[in-house]
Amino acid sequence: MQRSYSHVCEWLVEAGVNIFTSDQDKQTPLHMACKNANPKVVELLLQKGSSVNIMSYSSNTPMHNILKGVALKLEDQPELIVHSLLNYGAIHIWPEALPKDSH
Repeated sequence: MQRSYSHVCEWLVEAGVNIFTSDQDKQTPLHMACKNANPKVVELLLQKGSSVNIMSYSSNTPMHNILKGVALKLEDQPELIVHSLLNYGAIHIWPEALPKDSH
């Protein structure tokens, strides 16, 4: 499914969709691609100039989004996303910067 989703995203980007738009929390398409652990879409957005260090109102960068969900998305190769973000200049995050589960 991710393959067809990434093809649709490629088509939309090539058609001129605004990759710099954001929702009410200031999360961009790059934030969402990281949250959904989609390496192909992340790489596409980075190649097209998405800001790797943009912070949402809730103080999350795209790197925060992938690291928060990494354990749930292992089959989607989240390490590829982390690698891409770092290659494009993502600020490094230390583990204490991530929220902790109280359970």
